[in-house]
Amino acid sequence: MNLNQRRLLYILFIIAFLIITPLISLYATGYKIGGGFRIQKTGILILDTEPKGASISLNGKQLRRPLARFFSQTQSHITTPAKIKNLLPKEYNISLELPGHWSWQKKLVVKPGQSTYAEDVVLFKNDIPGLILSGQYNNIALSPDDKYLTARENNGFTLIKLKNENIHIVASTSAENEPVNYNWSPDNKHLIADNYLFDLNDPAKDQSLSSNINPEITKVKWQNNDTLIYKLNSSLQSYNINNKKIDIIKNNLVFDDFLVKNSNLFTISRDEQNSALSFHNFDNNELLSSFNLPKAEYGFKHESHNLLNIYDHAHQILYLIDPFSSFKRLRDTISNINDSVWIDNNSLLFANDFEIWLYDARSQNRTLLTRISKPIKKIIWHPSNNYVIYATENNINTIELDKRDKFNITRLLELNDINGLVLDITGETLYFSARIGNQEGIYKLTIQ
Repeated sequence: MNLNQRRLLYILFIIAFLIITPLISLYATGYKIGGGFRIQKTGILILDTEPKGASISLNGKQLRRPLARFFSQTQSHITTPAKIKNLLPKEYNISLELPGHWSWQKKLVVKPGQSTYAEDVVLFKNDIPGLILSGQYNNIALSPDDKYLTARENNGFTLIKLKNENIHIVASTSAENEPVNYNWSPDNKHLIADNYLFDLNDPAKDQSLSSNINPEITKVKWQNNDTLIYKLNSSLQSYNINNKKIDIIKNNLVFDDFLVKNSNLFTISRDEQNSALSFHNFDNNELLSSFNLPKAEYGFKHESHNLLNIYDHAHQILYLIDPFSSFKRLRDTISNINDSVWIDNNSLLFANDFEIWLYDARSQNRTLLTRISKPIKKIIWHPSNNYVIYATENNINTIELDKRDKFNITRLLELNDINGLVLDITGETLYFSARIGNQEGIYKLTIQ
């Protein structure tokens, strides 16, 4: 190599250094050359899923680790959780996929100098339901501790211990299609269903409350782990399930429903013109106050909520009442509601026949999550706090609450005659009655 060649090579190295060094510096500080050779500030995309390990695709191209194919025989693609840097600011079609699970897609905008997050993504299992028990069942419910599943078949109740699927069946005189109000004791050791008391530890101690107390008792509720409180004609009475002792708490009360809460007795009554919500001191029966409502048949709902939830069954209206407010007792009225669940004291998930809504009690705003063409039979809040599960007669679906781009809807299952959908505490297993082909019964579906 002569002197001129060496000089040329030296000059080329200097030119390359002067060109490449600024580009590397720009890249390191979050800049990139975009369209039209414009220098643009880049953004970051942060993704996480449950379960982890989902492969990531942007605009249809699966992301791979740089040079990974030269140094590793496996896992060359990038998986969640992932922090993807130096993305040009624009909209990206993002796809997350994991074998055996339903995929996730969404359009998200990456902005210059900012991080875009999608960290609450649940990838639900694409699984096949398993049959627990054959038969025509309805009114399915889970115990709060997830240990027992109960359902009704014709005029009998079935109680299933889920750990080993032991089946315990008792007789009942309830009408076949009449809804059942299940009432679990605070310690989850007893269950009341249609005035029948299940002892979950000892079936030999099961008892008919209609026989032991009176066939006319209604509105049976737990006062504590050993004592029931109920309405009998115009009296409020208690019953000890161990010694079977009956005590009269209050006589000459005219009411349709009652609630004992924080040493207060709340009753709902009707006359020819109005209905009234009355507040009594539970210990001395002193009338503290009353609140008039339009005449209707009301009942207490969501009894553990900090506000009183009064439900008009005929007109499907929920009244939210603060009984001791000196400023505004009636907080809000929610119409056209036939299924509801409080997520916390401020957020209510509710549905009518064809719509699912999310209500914020602080702002009193209502957000429409979805509108469908088939009647909605059940709505469930998923414990991830980012998904709603709902069922129609023929399918089970999830709605993701991240409303960027759209509310993602995933169809988990398509069957016939779906009824009584319930979800365990962990959010991992659904239980329901349905028909698959000619096989009717109670099924379970693992979704996580």
